[in-house]
Amino acid sequence: MNWYNFFILSTLVISQKLFLINEEFLILVCFILFSVISYYNLSSSISNFFKHEIESIEKNIVDSFRQYISLIFIKLKFNKKFKNLNPGFIKLKKYFYFINFEILENLHKVQNFRKINNFRTKLTFIRDSEDQILKIIFVLLLEKITKITLVSNFWKNKFKNKKFTNFYKLSIRERFLNF
Repeated sequence: MNWYNFFILSTLVISQKLFLINEEFLILVCFILFSVISYYNLSSSISNFFKHEIESIEKNIVDSFRQYISLIFIKLKFNKKFKNLNPGFIKLKKYFYFINFEILENLHKVQNFRKINNFRTKLTFIRDSEDQILKIIFVLLLEKITKITLVSNFWKNKFKNKKFTNFYKLSIRERFLNF
């Protein structure tokens, strides 16, 4: 009956043009009707859905807290087991700093030793090269001297010309033979 009176009253107001109906008003009325109808018809299912969501969120939070607490206990056990390692690591750190300091202090000595060794190897290479070059020079000189003696013997013994018997003219004869 209540709805019936509302409907009759609204019809009279609209027909007498006391209230003007436009697009915005119609959209507002539709929205209000939709909200009221959905509230009465869907309120129990929506509340059940939210209750279910609240329970699942609460369960996830409780599970995550339990996992976090178990993780904390595991870390505490681990820290108790390896509590004595901390002083060892501190000693190891000090030893590492000491070794690095010693290496940096003696690095210039090592570099100088390397430079000296490098210089020594270069000097031995130069000395060996000089020896080889001297050997080559001596071999060439010996060949030259043997050629000169052979030529001089030839000119002295086989060829009986007086001009070619002088020793100081041997180089001229040698050039003459090389042509």
